[in-house]
Amino acid sequence: MIIFIWLIVFYYTITSLVAALFPGSFIPKVEYVSEETKTVYMWSVLLCVAGFTISDLLFNKKQKDLSSLGNLNCDKKIISTIEIVYWVSLLFTFSVLNDMDYVEYNTNNKGGGWAQCFFQLSACVNFVFIYKKEYIKLLISLLLVLAIVAFIHVRSFLFFPLMPVVFYFLYKGINSVRNFKNFAIKAVPMVIILFLFAAVMGIMRFGRVSLPETELTEIAFASLDDWSFGKQYIASMAHYIYRFFGLFINILSHLGINTSNPLDFYPSIPRLNAMINSNISDASMLENASHMPATIFFDLYISWGYYCGLVAIGVYWFFIKVFDLLQRDLFTLVLFSSIMGWHFYMLLRGAVDGSSAGINYAFWMALIIIVIRNRSPKKSLSKVRI
Repeated sequence: MIIFIWLIVFYYTITSLVAALFPGSFIPKVEYVSEETKTVYMWSVLLCVAGFTISDLLFNKKQKDLSSLGNLNCDKKIISTIEIVYWVSLLFTFSVLNDMDYVEYNTNNKGGGWAQCFFQLSACVNFVFIYKKEYIKLLISLLLVLAIVAFIHVRSFLFFPLMPVVFYFLYKGINSVRNFKNFAIKAVPMVIILFLFAAVMGIMRFGRVSLPETELTEIAFASLDDWSFGKQYIASMAHYIYRFFGLFINILSHLGINTSNPLDFYPSIPRLNAMINSNISDASMLENASHMPATIFFDLYISWGYYCGLVAIGVYWFFIKVFDLLQRDLFTLVLFSSIMGWHFYMLLRGAVDGSSAGINYAFWMALIIIVIRNRSPKKSLSKVRI
């Protein structure tokens, strides 16, 4: 699964190079940024990639393939239940969100509510759809999610059902190295569709065709050019950890136990970027929707300066350990494929606080399912090799 990380890192590295070397081509706003800022940012990219590479060489084990993870024979009832939850929650999520636009979706602080939480978790069944070659179900699923995206312009919605499919292809690709042609025939059309979708969404949101996610590079260069907040050190890590516990904080609130957020006085880096872009000095003046992530490279540099390469070693080690846990058996991989795929994608795009806040309810629900399932006397059968 670690190849998933490298695909995103590689892409953001390419968009950064394009922005620095050819300003105004695909990423127009970067042409107004100073050469010094471009140099500093590209050094941060180089140091972070070097840190990831060193960590990979030191800690990464050989990637597992699907056949080594067992099968889903003993989990049919759980998967069938999750599939029912998926279709129901998808319809309820659509009914809740179809009257919202992008700003309203972000500022109401609820999104699609519990229906959306169950959708995030149960979207993992798309892995099962393609695993069992149930392509009609997969097509219907993606079309329904695209309908939601078309209404509210929140692209990240598509990633919940899409990430399980991506994980499946990446695992199958490991066994297709010697037969790359067949793998490419399956993978290339999906990549083309994703780029076309990203181009359409770019026109809808920004009024121009651009490479997907290039707005992150624009934010990184522009914010770094005007940065005046100093080094942030562990602020991002603190936001990342704290927001994983949003479920329990809300439970305490409903019980009448109100807890103050200890990080209110330390806005996250995406919020600081929004402050720069809005030309304000007080985070409380920002609307709830105002957050502007700018890639993991930017976050690590703003946090640690030129020590970002050393910190990147530890960050990548964390990625490896999480993926090792997800690969304990096939059911665990499937169950977490949607939420953790979305989570790591958001983390790498620089939305460190949002990456944990956005899936914390679904994450804890998945853990509960794992605990209940592992207490079953039949749990060991799920690891039978195929």
